Amino acid sequence: MVCVKLNKLSIFACAMILLFLTLGVSGQIIPSVLEDPNAASEGRWKSLGLFCLFVILHEGLHAAAAWHWGKVPLQAIHVGFKWQWLIPYCHCKVPLKMNVYRRVLILPFLITVPIAALILWLSPSFWMLALFGLMVSACAADLMMFFKLRSFEDNLWVQDHPFEPACNIFLEQTNGVITDKSNVEGKKL
Repeated sequence: MVCVKLNKLSIFACAMILLFLTLGVSGQIIPSVLEDPNAASEGRWKSLGLFCLFVILHEGLHAAAAWHWGKVPLQAIHVGFKWQWLIPYCHCKVPLKMNVYRRVLILPFLITVPIAALILWLSPSFWMLALFGLMVSACAADLMMFFKLRSFEDNLWVQDHPFEPACNIFLEQTNGVITDKSNVEGKKL
């Protein structure tokens, strides 16, 4: 078994880099959004409300992808909030095939970021730019893990670590059962 971990500081740094790059590039493409951030104070509340909806959608998309592509029962999917890190999360208690796990990781980025970009395009304002930047940076850990897992074969089994931003990759199986059951609830292959 191989454990692939993400360093919390690296996740934060990547999220901040993505946030500032997104804000900088978008601000250059749509310069009117940076002219007067106080001009539309009502946009602040709309942006905050949309951000909360997008966070719920983001985690819901992880759960829906695991349920749909991984055929995971809903009882084995847990969505919650880690107060010590101040982040929402979606955890799958059973292993998934690597190609399914990658889809579960990338789906929220592929859905929420284009929607946030469309909202920014339709309603250009400083607060919608902030929403777009936050949605890109909210996908930082997912993107980091997705790229870390590129070198592994699609047919391997992978399972979320129950407490850390990490996953366990199972390299061997015996008689159709994963050999290392330390974090697995006896899932048959």
